[in-house]
Amino acid sequence: MLCTRDLPSVLQFAEDLASAFDQRELVVLACPSGCMWDPWVDVVLDALDEMARRKDAFKSVRLPVFDGRSNNARLEWARAIEEPVDRSVREILQTFGSDTVVVLTVSCSGGISKSWKALFSDIGRTYRTGAGDCGPVLALLTECEAFPPIDLGVGIRIRALWNAVRWEEVRLLVDSMLPPNENALGRAWRVAVYSAASCSDPKIMSLLCRLMPNSLLETANIVMETIADRPREEGTPSSLFVPDQRWEVPPAAVSGWARGVIGGVTLERGTSLNIAALQEQDARRHILASIWREQVAGLLTIVIEMGFSIAQAVTNEVGRGWLGENPVSLILPDGRINLEPAEVLERLRGPPRTQIPRTLWQTLLLLRDTRNDLAHMRPVDYGRVRELWQKYDQARKYFGVPQLGRGRT
Repeated sequence: MLCTRDLPSVLQFAEDLASAFDQRELVVLACPSGCMWDPWVDVVLDALDEMARRKDAFKSVRLPVFDGRSNNARLEWARAIEEPVDRSVREILQTFGSDTVVVLTVSCSGGISKSWKALFSDIGRTYRTGAGDCGPVLALLTECEAFPPIDLGVGIRIRALWNAVRWEEVRLLVDSMLPPNENALGRAWRVAVYSAASCSDPKIMSLLCRLMPNSLLETANIVMETIADRPREEGTPSSLFVPDQRWEVPPAAVSGWARGVIGGVTLERGTSLNIAALQEQDARRHILASIWREQVAGLLTIVIEMGFSIAQAVTNEVGRGWLGENPVSLILPDGRINLEPAEVLERLRGPPRTQIPRTLWQTLLLLRDTRNDLAHMRPVDYGRVRELWQKYDQARKYFGVPQLGRGRT
């Protein structure tokens, strides 16, 4: 199974952190409210630790969570590491040595005080004035109400938990969690449905892959039961048209991000919402819309390939006469017929009418209906997928249709 810490985006971010540490910069990772995002902070830290072990570069120490409203941040920091309160910032940074990353977690619920901002500014200036013997610092600012949460000064690199994991990486995770003995179409359905319904929440993702629900309703019900005790946010945010970027929150998205409602925006999938922050009706609507998008991206391509193969099987069975006067123009270099199922059915109905085996006809009808549903923004349920695969498998056995994937039918 693929580990979350091995995802390309997570590894890239860990490399970014390591680069900042090598340059002796204070790294600030701003995180919004909402329990959906908490696991991804741990994933980033795990990836950082794993990379450090591989390179034998540094180790990390996590201090207790600090209150961002404190008016004496340096005092609290010194006490946490049991150092005299009159120590300078440089002396405190030297405590753990140059090969240890100190992780400061500061809860910013209710805001962040001038004292903490001043401390971060002092750490940045200390690094810029030469601090080769000082250990690097990673500041995790949780429940941030703004971005950037502090002023960007010298020696400071600010990042945000924004577009932390891409949709294609969520699909990879889900695919790695599923058992291997599923046919190609059924597996594509599960990958699309579970990755969409999880909304990038690793806990929901893991639960769905373990329970393996066989319907859209069952999937949505599992998700809603899982988030039942999580806090809700009034209203549903509208779609955003902002740059597709990572680790930095666009100004237009800061409000929704800070409330824990929006986790990112991509060109391919639009706005990524935290369903735990939505009302139940809005959450269910969002789940179905997300499932439809993922089915178009993953399931539809297989359905199209199946349509080409069935059309080829029709030609093998009755000859090229049903293709009309210029059949060569419809045949692809690999022998498949470049017609959609609806076009195949129309040509077979004539005139002249062409009789084909019942199995091929029923498979074409199912392929047509599936494509029509996806074209009209209607997600397809597992019952349809199972029936379609059974018909296609019969056609494969009796009429020479190519096999797509392997496994149970």
